[in-house]
Amino acid sequence: MPVGNEVWAVREYSLRDAARHEPLADKFLASRKDGGTPDPVAAVYLLAGATGRSVVEIAGLKDDDFDALVAAWDEVNAALFGDKPQPKEFMRWADVYETLIASGHTLAQIGTYTARQIELFLSAAARRRSDQRAENVIDMNLAFAGGDKADQHLTSLRKKDA
Repeated sequence: MPVGNEVWAVREYSLRDAARHEPLADKFLASRKDGGTPDPVAAVYLLAGATGRSVVEIAGLKDDDFDALVAAWDEVNAALFGDKPQPKEFMRWADVYETLIASGHTLAQIGTYTARQIELFLSAAARRRSDQRAENVIDMNLAFAGGDKADQHLTSLRKKDA
């Protein structure tokens, strides 16, 4: 986003970053409820963390640039700090971690993921699980039916494994 004569990036926080900044974010968001003005200290520190800029640079911004930076922060970090209602299929954090670890992610990796990355990895895991279940139905159907088709299917599976 343009700030003065430069282009600044406002990055999305990872889970680890979000946990570290949560007290500031809570203060920042609470001060803005019902159209209030953002707590300036919390805002400066949150924006500095999201942009990689110093608190002095953030504190010295013109009002328009500061407001644009706050809007950009809101947009990229809404999934972690926003007031959006959780979808019906919302998972508890323990379930999220278990699903990702079962899919080959490590605990250390998961802490560095953004909310968007977690959603993408969870969707991929769900698709893989659905594909596995569909293959199980085909396998069971052929196994119960028996005959040449079952033998051919088993032979093709063994060739894939070899």
